[in-house]
Amino acid sequence: MKYLLAILLTSLFPFLAICQFAEKDSLLKVASSAVHDSVKSDALNELAFYMFDYNVDSSILFANRAGQMAVQSGSIRQEARAIKNLGISYDIKGKTDSAILYLNQALAITKEYNLHPTQANILTDIANAYYAAGSYELALRNHFEALKLREEYKARKEIAQSYNNIALVYRSRKDYANALRYNQLSLQIKKELKNKQGIINSSINIGSCYQYMGKYDSAVYYANEVLKLAFVPQDIHEGKANLAAALLGLNWFDEAEKILVKLFPQLNVAEEQASYISCLQGFGSIALYHKKTGEAIEWFTKGAAYAQKFNDREFVAAFYKLIAEGYVIKNDYTSAYRYNNLHKTLTDSLLNEENIRQINEMNALYEKGKQDQQIGELTDKVSTTEEKSKRNLMLRNLFLLSTVFLLLLAGLAFYAYHIFKRKNALLAKNKIEIEKSLKEKEVLMKEIHHRVKNNLQVVTSLLNLQSHYISDEKAYSAVQAGRNRVQSMALIHQFLYRDAGNLTSLKIKDYISELLTYIEDSNEKEETKITLQQQVDDAELDIDTVVPLGLIINELVTNAYKYAFAGRAGGVINVSFIHQPASSSYILSVADDGVGLQQELTEKKSRSFGYRMIRALLKNWKAKLILPCRMALPFPYRFLITKTKIMSEINVLIIEDEPMVAEDIAEALNNIDFKVSAVVYNEKTALEALKNNTPDIVLLDINLKKGDEGIHIAEEINRTYHIPFVYLTAYSDKATLELVQYTNPSGYLVKPFTEKGLFAALQLALLTHGKKIKTSFNMPELVKLNQKLATPLSDREYELLQKIFDGLTSKEISNSLYISVSTVKTHIRNIFLKLDVYSRTAALAKVRALMTA
Repeated sequence: MKYLLAILLTSLFPFLAICQFAEKDSLLKVASSAVHDSVKSDALNELAFYMFDYNVDSSILFANRAGQMAVQSGSIRQEARAIKNLGISYDIKGKTDSAILYLNQALAITKEYNLHPTQANILTDIANAYYAAGSYELALRNHFEALKLREEYKARKEIAQSYNNIALVYRSRKDYANALRYNQLSLQIKKELKNKQGIINSSINIGSCYQYMGKYDSAVYYANEVLKLAFVPQDIHEGKANLAAALLGLNWFDEAEKILVKLFPQLNVAEEQASYISCLQGFGSIALYHKKTGEAIEWFTKGAAYAQKFNDREFVAAFYKLIAEGYVIKNDYTSAYRYNNLHKTLTDSLLNEENIRQINEMNALYEKGKQDQQIGELTDKVSTTEEKSKRNLMLRNLFLLSTVFLLLLAGLAFYAYHIFKRKNALLAKNKIEIEKSLKEKEVLMKEIHHRVKNNLQVVTSLLNLQSHYISDEKAYSAVQAGRNRVQSMALIHQFLYRDAGNLTSLKIKDYISELLTYIEDSNEKEETKITLQQQVDDAELDIDTVVPLGLIINELVTNAYKYAFAGRAGGVINVSFIHQPASSSYILSVADDGVGLQQELTEKKSRSFGYRMIRALLKNWKAKLILPCRMALPFPYRFLITKTKIMSEINVLIIEDEPMVAEDIAEALNNIDFKVSAVVYNEKTALEALKNNTPDIVLLDINLKKGDEGIHIAEEINRTYHIPFVYLTAYSDKATLELVQYTNPSGYLVKPFTEKGLFAALQLALLTHGKKIKTSFNMPELVKLNQKLATPLSDREYELLQKIFDGLTSKEISNSLYISVSTVKTHIRNIFLKLDVYSRTAALAKVRALMTA
């Protein structure tokens, strides 16, 4: 084993040399020498600690070996430290469950041997793991438990750190009052310890809390305190940015402008995001104050683009709202409406994510309670087993001493009866506990549905209140339509809350009946008498099916109420949802005897927001929308199979000088799960689109207005971007093909084309291009790639980059790595930031350029 360890350490030595650890040589010598196992364990734990930031798999290796050495030497403290290092390693890898498991094992050892300082540190590590996973309640519990231990042995520096950690969790929960309180407690201790950098950090945090709370005088005071103490440029810049923001809150625009004008050129755009965003907001607000609305909109638009680059969606939403307000001042209500919709969509998305996070946190609390209960039951079983062993020993001794066979039989009979009785009692107790646990879970699920329903009702009420202040008829109608859509989802959770026996699916007949009643009440008009008929099969569907189904019914029936009976005294709307056993499908039909739609109105209607929403909802089904009155929703008998999105992450740039043809292509691509990054009509705008947002593939017309512009663009693509492109052409003659053959296109698409042909051409082009890349270039090792990057990739990010190189989509990566699609997309965004690119193709091109430079 000693030689194996020496070989392992020798193989890792070149990597450690690259990382330039100051103590690595001595630690490696100690770990591979003939010293006592406890000394080796200490050295291996230090190596595991050093490797956290460089190669977490090596940390796991060192920590495991350190634990073995600690057990051999009987060093409890080193054993606990090794297990703790394992937990931290898995937390860095993003494996929260494994991290919590190992950290709890280390915590149990420290509790058994009263290692209080180590125990508090492990509790902090557990809290940090829960915080990273979004379980804020569990994070707070563990931080407070660590704080209690640190207060017992009066470790002032660690107490200040606990206060700071607690404040951070409260700030994430947007509980700024408690965040302020604990930041102030932390600041007080740091002042007593004369920790200058700590005082600066706490002052920045306190100033931010006051800023969020609208107490700008206090925010000004702490910003000035930061500027008095700061000695690092970044802290000075952040102090000035916070001071300017607080002055703007006090409407001291001239003073704030003087600060921002001096500060803005000094900022590092890539690293000082908070200060840069504050400056952009400040300049926009000052421009509005001076009635320079156009200039203000430019600042806010720049801020939205910058925040979007770092995926800071809360700031993006805030900038959208400011842009909308600017356009209102300019009386450009169309643009104002568009940006207000962007703000609302992003805000709704953030609200939904917060609701999901809260639901996950409640589930985590429930699971932790269940685990604690299981631990208690296992402890009881161990105690019962020990008592049973003692009783058996006593009985065996009694039997050996006894000489009377009848007494022996009587004793055996009594013992058997006693065990049988205890077994029955234990079974009865377990049954009661199981029934209690199931009841608690049912109550918890009902409470979740109840809270979601209440949250949706709050959104409905807000939309309803907002509509009272809207004078524009179209805006009012849009708000009311949004309210009805939210209500269709709220009804689902209302039904699930009512039905205690079934919390995951509902009876579609009752739901559609109540939904139609609500729509009828919302659209009732005295001058028009409309009869609403329904024919719904009594089926039970899951929530994932019912939510889009409710939105679709709401949209179609509401449209019938609004437009089908114009100029008429009344009419009939018929809604049916019929099961088709032969095809294992369902047919949803919404029809009326109204005025009908003309062909040109049908085409216009099909491009409206409502029908676009319907088509988006149908993308996950094998479904087809038929205008004007009917739509079929076939899916297998198990109610729902999500359609595989083969190309869901592929961005396409369309370069076509005929606008109608370009729009037709864009519509077709949206129907087959591609994403259109831009539609351009000439060489100049095409080159700008390629530069600003490099796509994954290009559809390129050979002959634009000026002749051979398409060929020039193809040459630039080959020279600079190295992405596949497919020529669009109305000519398939030999001369045309020979003319463009030297540009090495990935395919040709001859007009007129079909949707099927378009899909096949793009698929074949991407496949061909992927084979070319793999033939000419292999993915480098992570160590070599990170040497070329300013910010290194993690092991998980490198693993995802390899999957992208192999041509896998986000869904396929999710299935292969057993992680969620949202987690995959988050990792991909981080990869793009570190490589400074905006698409998958650009990422691979950047790696190739780095390794061949």
